[in-house]
Amino acid sequence: MLVGDAVPHPIRASALIWDVLRGLGTLSRAVPPVAASSLSGPISAHRRFAWVNVPVADIKKTRAALGGTFNDVVLTAITAGFRDLLLARGETPSAHSVRTLVPVNVRSR
Repeated sequence: MLVGDAVPHPIRASALIWDVLRGLGTLSRAVPPVAASSLSGPISAHRRFAWVNVPVADIKKTRAALGGTFNDVVLTAITAGFRDLLLARGETPSAHSVRTLVPVNVRSR
C-alpha cells in the first residue's frame, strides 16, 4: 500500500503507520552498535575504497562447487575481505566489527 492511497482512509493509514513503527522497532533491536575498529569512525576525505571485478561465471562455479546461493558466495567473499584487512592491521575481528547493509528481494515469486 502506498502512503498516498492510505491518506483518505484512516484505518488503512493507521495500519500502515503501525507496520512502519513495528518494522523500525524490529530493526532497532537487530542492529547492535559497531565495535571500535580501524574500519569505524567519522567519514572524512582520508577514506579510501577499492573494488575488484569478478566474472559472474566464477561466482556461479564456486556456488556449484560449495553449495549455497549466489549471494552467499558474494557475501562470504566480502566478509573474508574485511576479516583479512582487520587481521593485516593487527586487529582481532569480532562479531560486530563491520556493519553491512545488503539489499534483498522480499517479493513473493
